Amino acid sequence: MSKNFKKMTVFFILSLMLAVSMSGCGQKENSQGQETVAVSESSDKPSAKETASGGKVVMVTNGPQYQAVIDKFKKDYPDITLVWDQQSGSNYADVYKTRLVAGADGIDVFTPGRADYPVLAQSDQLFEITGEEYLNNFTDGVIDSAKVNDKVYGIPMTAQSYVVWYNKDIFTKYGLSEPTTMSEMDKVCEVLKSNNEIPFVTYGKSDQLHVFIGLLYNDLLSNNTEWLNKLTTGEAKWTDEASIKAIKKFEEWVDKGYILDGSLSLDDTQAYQAFSQGKAAMIPNGAWSIDKFAEAEPPFEVGAFAYVSNEGTANKAPYVNGTIMTVAAQSKNAKSASTFLNWISQPENAQLWCNEAKQFGTVKGVTSDFHPTAKLVAPIYALPKTPMFHAFLSPNAKKVVYIEFQKLIEKAETGATAESVAAAIQLEQDKDVVK
Repeated sequence: MSKNFKKMTVFFILSLMLAVSMSGCGQKENSQGQETVAVSESSDKPSAKETASGGKVVMVTNGPQYQAVIDKFKKDYPDITLVWDQQSGSNYADVYKTRLVAGADGIDVFTPGRADYPVLAQSDQLFEITGEEYLNNFTDGVIDSAKVNDKVYGIPMTAQSYVVWYNKDIFTKYGLSEPTTMSEMDKVCEVLKSNNEIPFVTYGKSDQLHVFIGLLYNDLLSNNTEWLNKLTTGEAKWTDEASIKAIKKFEEWVDKGYILDGSLSLDDTQAYQAFSQGKAAMIPNGAWSIDKFAEAEPPFEVGAFAYVSNEGTANKAPYVNGTIMTVAAQSKNAKSASTFLNWISQPENAQLWCNEAKQFGTVKGVTSDFHPTAKLVAPIYALPKTPMFHAFLSPNAKKVVYIEFQKLIEKAETGATAESVAAAIQLEQDKDVVK
């Protein structure tokens, strides 16, 4: 393939990505699958002439300005100016795609969306950092999760995982310990239900029911971390025995009354209110939901434990990268931008980033001090990792998974079974199979 043809192909891919993103006007989603909040757009867009000096690194981001990070970098590298180019959440992806198409004009460091990251890497728009020494600073499994065709193009600065939040007062009242296996979880639920306590609440009104469903699939994914990928190649199916087993466990919990009545009508805020009011002992969700506790102010101590697996399976934590920081391949300040990536990968500086972002870090030695409850979740990130269920569902399957599981909650009216649910999801999954 000629170099000119390759450049034309890259331009076409990025232009297509830009056109598609602009056609879907409205709010973008953040790494937790929730709509981002629009922030003011910076007017400080450096020209190509300004960036050619090599003394400036333009970070294009949709996050608020992290002044502690800017000040520390200025102190350590006074000859490099870090420009924090903050874009609105709804326009962010369009901005970085436009600037990349324009030859990385006004963009050096940026954090592409999860779906865009591999596309940009494969179209040679990201600076490759495979083998850089600073990559050794990250916790196990983090860098592997950022590989595209076995090469590394970005550093995952933050991470997300599922956790089960629970009411410690209720657990203490009935002498319950944090379960580590599915059989232990069943016993916890049995004790709670026998004492007229409801084990779970979830917000089934939205597609975030995916997060609850991930609890049932954790054993399957801990044993077979590639199962979600295999669904898209046709090597695995929702009707597989292990998948049916997970769905039947959900059906069993519904039959036993382990899920709070009315959960299908709850959004996330309402579900957390119900949990905080003591209406249920547990709420499976993501580590990103810590702020919900500050809002709801539960009158009891909150605990957290990892999603469980069956006996004989080494528990793995459902994991997804949050912020992946990359350098534009055509950056006019590539050397200075690479210096920044090295700098932010050091524990002291990564700690500043995570404190400002109020998210869990991925660099060894970084602690989670941004919220008292965050310390409860930190040990979960030390577990081996498996893909986060809802984050890696293929498009058509993702549209129907939570809808089909909702039918199980209302099985008396819908007549749904584990087998019918699996078959319905697989029907949509077939549309996503890459042959």
